[in-house]
Amino acid sequence: MNHLVFHNPVVERTPAPAPTIQHYPMEVLKDLYQYCKSPDADPVEAFMLYLVIAHQLSTEELQRARIPDGPDQGPMKLSEAFAIVVPKRSPSFGKYRSGRSSTRVDFPAEAAHWLRPLLERFEQRRQQYIKKDMNRHVFVVPHRARWDTRAGRGYFQACVRRASQRVLGMTCNINTLRKTSAVFWTDIGGPGMIKNMGWSGEHAFVYMWAERQIVVPQPMAAEVSIELGGTDPVIYPSPLQSDPQIENK
Repeated sequence: MNHLVFHNPVVERTPAPAPTIQHYPMEVLKDLYQYCKSPDADPVEAFMLYLVIAHQLSTEELQRARIPDGPDQGPMKLSEAFAIVVPKRSPSFGKYRSGRSSTRVDFPAEAAHWLRPLLERFEQRRQQYIKKDMNRHVFVVPHRARWDTRAGRGYFQACVRRASQRVLGMTCNINTLRKTSAVFWTDIGGPGMIKNMGWSGEHAFVYMWAERQIVVPQPMAAEVSIELGGTDPVIYPSPLQSDPQIENK
């Protein structure tokens, strides 16, 4: 009003930076996928890696994945159903996503010669914790298996870190591993392929033109190795060593 400000700074907007897709080298994807097919692989780790790499399941989808129901409304064996069910997430304000084209994730028939034995080994491991099929979730943890309760996010991150450490000597996270798989599938079949795997149409199209940046898996940190069953104890400094005045007293 007093002509002291001639320009309204609120009108201008700072342009958003160009999107960049960070992903692992494709050799990482190939080595982990070969681990999935190995008969000596841990069945839980191998099946989890397979779902992330081949079907683009996120951590939340891994949590919600359930055993398909049979004709008698009871749970089927994974080796017989050859599929899992990922229920749609309840819509929430500001976090809406289109999701998958179908709640049922069918496994390819050409992978049956190695995937079916993996599913049988996975079921044997899972049945060690399940009592009377009360828990219909695919992945269960021992202290929650007696109820229809899903595993926490940390459980999946720990399994993937443990498997990648065993195969690569370095640790991978599910988010970057899923992006690496999305880059692979986009280069093969275009953005429409990953859109059917749960990505939104806008996000899937970004994978066609966005700049890509290769990141290298990181060595396992000390606190991660302890979480995964390491034997080295955590040693905290003594208060007497950290404060000279207390030590003198």
